[in-house]
Order: sequence, then C-alpha cells, then structure tokens
Amino acid sequence: MAALRGRIGAAGVSHRVVTAAPSRLQSAWSDDRAVAAALKSSSRRGPVVLHCRGPLAAGVGIEVRRRLPNVRVLFDARGLDAAEVRHRFETTTREAELPKSSSQHEAAIAAAIERAEALERRVTRQADAIAAVTHVLLGELEQRFTIGTSKRLVVPCCTDVARFAAAAGQRAAARKELGLSENDRVLCYAGSMVWYQRPEWLLRLAAEATRQRPDVRLLVLSQSPHVVREMAEKAEVPLDRVLSRSVSPAEVPRWLAAADAGLLLRDRSVINAVASPVKFAEYLAAGLPVVVSPRVGDASQLVAETGCGVVLDPEALDGDFRAAVANLLHDLLPSSPTGKTIDRRERCRSLAASHFAWPPHLERLRHLYRRLLARA
Repeated sequence: MAALRGRIGAAGVSHRVVTAAPSRLQSAWSDDRAVAAALKSSSRRGPVVLHCRGPLAAGVGIEVRRRLPNVRVLFDARGLDAAEVRHRFETTTREAELPKSSSQHEAAIAAAIERAEALERRVTRQADAIAAVTHVLLGELEQRFTIGTSKRLVVPCCTDVARFAAAAGQRAAARKELGLSENDRVLCYAGSMVWYQRPEWLLRLAAEATRQRPDVRLLVLSQSPHVVREMAEKAEVPLDRVLSRSVSPAEVPRWLAAADAGLLLRDRSVINAVASPVKFAEYLAAGLPVVVSPRVGDASQLVAETGCGVVLDPEALDGDFRAAVANLLHDLLPSSPTGKTIDRRERCRSLAASHFAWPPHLERLRHLYRRLLARA
C-alpha cells in the first residue's frame, strides 16, 4: 500500500485511503458508510463521480449514492464475474476442498453464481454509466442483464505505445544478443506459463512451425524459463529453436522488437470471449502481427478486419492445423522480408495508436465524467 500511495503521490494525484474492515469485523462493517464519510469530509462539495472497478465496488458506489444524492456511479466492467465464478468452481475444487461431485460442492457453486449474477444485474441496471473493456463485453452485459443507462463506453486495456515505438530501433541489437541471424524468423509469446494460458497450444504451434521451417524460432518472455524448456522438450520442439528469457515489464518492448509475430492463443470460454488482453496491445505497439484464437474479446475481429495477423484455431483437427500453420508462416514470416512485411509492421503500430493508446481513451473518460457531472 505504501508503494502504491507513493506512486500516486508522485503523479500529483490527490488521494485518500479508506480503511477496510478487519477480518473479525467484516460482518458488521459498512464499506459504503466508510466511503460516504470520506466524501463528506473532503473539501469537494459539488457532484462526484465514483469510478468503480468491478461489480463489488460498483455495488458499494450505488449504496453510497443512496446516502449522498450528488454521487454518480461509473461501473468499470472488466469481465463477467458470474461466469468467472462458474469457471473457477468448474476447474478447481481447492476453494471448497470438496469432491466436485458432492452435493455440498454443487450447492456452493449454485449459491456463489447466484450471488454474483444478482450483483452484476443490479449494478448493470442501476449504474449511471458503464465502461467496458470490449464491445463484446458491453454486448454481453446488455443481453444478460439489460444496461440501465445510455451512457456507455469501451475502454480497452491499453499500453504506452510511444515506449514500444522507441524500442523499435533496438531490434538489431536485441536479435544479436539472442544469437539470431538475419534469416531467422521469430514467433514470440510474452506472458505466464500457467495452465489457464494454455501454453501447450503455444508449444504445439511451435512444434508444427519448426517442423515445417528450419528458420523458425520461438521466443518466450516469461518468469519461468525452466518450465518453458521442460514443456518444449515434452512437445518435441527442438530446444535449439527455443529462446526463453525472464524479463521485467520494462524490458518487454526491447525483446518484442526482436520478434516477427506475437502469439495469443486462448480457449473458447466466455471469459476469453469478453477479455481485453494487454499483450495484444503490446504486440501491435511493437509492430508485430498477431496469431490469435477465435473469440478473444475484440482482438479476433480486429485482426480479421485489418489484416494485422491471422486468426488460428488451436483446437482444429491435425490436418487443418498443419495447413493453417503453413499458411500463417507463408503470410506472416516470409523467408525474406519484403515491403509487405514492413507495411504490415506499420499497420500494426497504427492500429495500436488508434485503438490502444491511453491518451484518447482518457479524454473520452473525461468527457463521460463531464456528462455525468452535468446532470447534477
């Protein structure tokens, strides 16, 4: 908390910390009362926008609005919470420590999902405005719960586009440090190797690509390089074709500059269908066309419409998958870079600047705030 407050203060942002309930007093604690008291004691006397990230925060905001009529509630939706609850219960039993088939476990699933859906429905219908990370998510909220306001906005997970553009000049140096030749073509994955990121699909693609082309390499930017090598060996990806680095977030732009295409493979869950992966924005900002699964938020449609990559289904049958990999290698990783390759890199950077740079989205948020405050 101290580090976070330090960063906020360094940015010149006025802030106040509202104390959370001690664990032994949570049942008697009122978060909305605490927030309302903090607002009352502040120097601001006019209308206030509470920007509430997620249904739980938005629920508190709506209760604060009952106490303070000058409050306006912006529900910042990052996903479908009820669907995430269902997914978590279906994929692990660690929370309840019960066999999945037990009646107690099934009852716990039903109760948790019902609570999440009720809260999601309430805040979607009662918030003064809604910001969602994808158009798909906004559509799902409308279809499932009926949005109760015309004030709605899509603000995706963005990135510092300028930082990635500046790193483009480090491409030659980064490739040299990785031991790459001018002829090597690099598929890159940046992210965790945990199971729900489906790293086995990443390595299945790498195995097929390296079988088809001797010049293809896989670059993985992850905190678990030993896991990468173990999984690569199991997937029969030649280890001399795998480059794995553990890097800090600040180093990511430099290493992405060394690559030729980014990999974003997700399964067909409702969670991924509404998501806005920040890695998609970072790949594009680095000038990388993206190999993306179908139904990944707005990303899959953007790739299909702009040509900034390829939509590839990792669940495809073996024959179809081999052909799809051959096509993407021909399209995205030509043996000799061409003018088309350079044009695509610029198109990717342009798409990042127009869709995933913070400044224009922040300005749209400010405009939404002004509209909400004007209602007072």
